[in-house]
Order: sequence, then structure tokens, then C-alpha cells
Amino acid sequence: MEMNEFSAKTFQRKIDAFCQLRLSPLLRVDELRRLRDYLYSLIKARRSAPRTNGKTDWDVVAAASGIDAKELAANARQIDPALDAIARWIRDTRLAAGAEKPDVRKPAKTSRTKAAPPAVARAAPQVQEPPVKSKPAGVASARVAVEFPEALFKVWEDPTDFAEALQLHLRRHGETYWTLYRGIIGPDDLTDKNTLLSWIEGRRVPRSTESFHVLSRIERRYRLPEGYFKAKLSHPSRSASGFNLSGIKPAERRRLAWHLPEDFNLLPFRERPANAFFASTRRGLGLAA
Repeated sequence: MEMNEFSAKTFQRKIDAFCQLRLSPLLRVDELRRLRDYLYSLIKARRSAPRTNGKTDWDVVAAASGIDAKELAANARQIDPALDAIARWIRDTRLAAGAEKPDVRKPAKTSRTKAAPPAVARAAPQVQEPPVKSKPAGVASARVAVEFPEALFKVWEDPTDFAEALQLHLRRHGETYWTLYRGIIGPDDLTDKNTLLSWIEGRRVPRSTESFHVLSRIERRYRLPEGYFKAKLSHPSRSASGFNLSGIKPAERRRLAWHLPEDFNLLPFRERPANAFFASTRRGLGLAA
């Protein structure tokens, strides 16, 4: 087992003990579980909690954990020590990793007069690991099985910012980024959970055709109008990237992207050349897409 992995698991147990001792009297059982899962995700990704002007951004933490931001802010003095400890642990492990040097051993000199007898290879004893207990079916995936989660409130003030809108509708439906990811992303999709989290935290925005398909799934899951999230991007009229246009030069691809449908990659291969030729013809004639 690598040292970093061992250190992460040891530190995770300390955070778990802190949550049980300090936070269990303050939060409900489900809130404590969600906050603990969020802290675990920070440790696993080796990422500190988001901060604004030197203070924890509880709105972003609320969107990622599924806990009300006011509840988190009211208990900030009790939760912040755990977030500070995670930030220190990340810093210390990075410093330790940089200070470590590989132990290079010089080969032992062999005598020319006497040859050492061949070592007898001994098979290492195999230690049978205890079986992993599987969770009962329906316990961990009960929330994921819901295709259309019910909204916790029907009236809201619609934000203009993309990340704020995504955070709002996560809170409306009582979901975390992890439950949303498991509800909309399939095994063949390219979007990973860290990309989804970066959208929620406002660090990145969707640009590719794959990302726009994911936005459409979120809109469908939360029963929002089609194009709701794309309209809140900083440059909603910017052409999408990621079209499969083999054999076409990059400069021509960028020009054709304005006129291709977003589901171009989902079309049958026999229909794609016709769509690309149609888009190229309209572009040459100066027509709109």
C-alpha cells in the first residue's frame, strides 16, 4: 500500500471521529452523512473547500453537499476546523511528497573467487483478505433510482449566472453533485464527476457537444425548459466544440460548427456527410444556420 493512500485513509478516520464528536450534536443524521461524504470527497481529490475573500463559500459547499447554506453558515465555527485541517493535510502531504527521494541502492560487489550460491526463492505467504460486506440493495442507490426527483419548493428567484442556477436547482431537489452525476451519466459518457463539480463551483463552463447533452439531461431531470442552462452561459451564442468531422481542416471545422446541429455526433454516419455539406453550402451562400 502506498504511503499517500495510507495517509489519506488514516486522515479520513480522524475526520470521521471529528464529525461524530463535534458535529453530530448540531446536525441531523442525514445532514451529517452528507457533510461527511463531502469532506471525504475533498480528501480523495486533495482539494480544499472553496473560499471567497478568505472565508468559506457556504453556497458552493451547500450545492455540493445538499445541505442548506444557512444551516452550514450557522455552524461555521464548528465546521471550519475540519475544512482547515483538510487544507493543512493537503499542504503537508504535498511538501512530504516533494521532499521524498527514491532510495537508490548500489549493486553489491561480487567476488570473483567464490560464486555466491543461488538464492532459493521462497513463496510469500498469501494472506486471505476478509470479504467486503456489500451494502443492502436499495440503501445507497435509493435516491439514484428516482428519474425525476420532486422539487422541495416551487417558487424561486431565477439567477442569471450559470453556476448559481445549477446550485439553486440542486438545492431545490435536495441533491448533491454525486447523486446528480449518478442519475444522468452513463458508463459510455465522457463527462466525469469532477467536470460536473467544476460547473457547480463556477470554475469551468460547458463548451463541447457532450457537455451540452449533459445539460439537456439535467433540464429534463429537473423539468426545466429546453436550453435553460445554455442561455445562462457567458457566451451562449458561441459555437460548440467536439464535432466529429474527420478529414476536414481545423479552420473549416470552426466555421462549420456554427451551422451544425448539436446532436451531429449522434446522427448515423451515413447522414453526417450530408449535414456537413448542407452546412458548408449555407455558409458559402451567407445563409443563417
